[in-house]
Amino acid sequence: MTLHTTGQQPDQRPVLPIHDLVQGQLYRAIVSLPEALCPPGQPLHERIVFFETPHRQSKAAAHLQALLTLAWGQDTSTWVEHGQIYGIETAAELQDTGLSAHPEARLFEMGTDSENRIRYADPARIDLYTTAPVQTRLRARLIGLRAGKDKTKTQP
Repeated sequence: MTLHTTGQQPDQRPVLPIHDLVQGQLYRAIVSLPEALCPPGQPLHERIVFFETPHRQSKAAAHLQALLTLAWGQDTSTWVEHGQIYGIETAAELQDTGLSAHPEARLFEMGTDSENRIRYADPARIDLYTTAPVQTRLRARLIGLRAGKDKTKTQP
């Protein structure tokens, strides 16, 4: 188990990295809702979905489709096949390829804007299907992003 102490206050306990809180594997996916599930006036609506699988070698796409079928009361068994669920990546992949200074902020990156600033997922469009400790950590990072703590520019 790795402890990270960067930025830690002297009176605080070390903070475990998010991957040490996950029971299996943490993923992020993008889900494009069918029109019937979209909010009024938003015919195109995407959700950013974080979810855990029980094992590192789980079939993430099938797991997410089954999870969303139960959570949303919709048959989502063909959503990956039809491109409504895409961009399924592990937290480790996102952290390895992200641009933010803080590795956990990288989980919420959605690209960059025209001024080369990092764009983050809209908190109102994020769904968390994770264990309680992981949810707590993800919500804390979202609060930090909203406060502007991770609004960094990428290098040219």
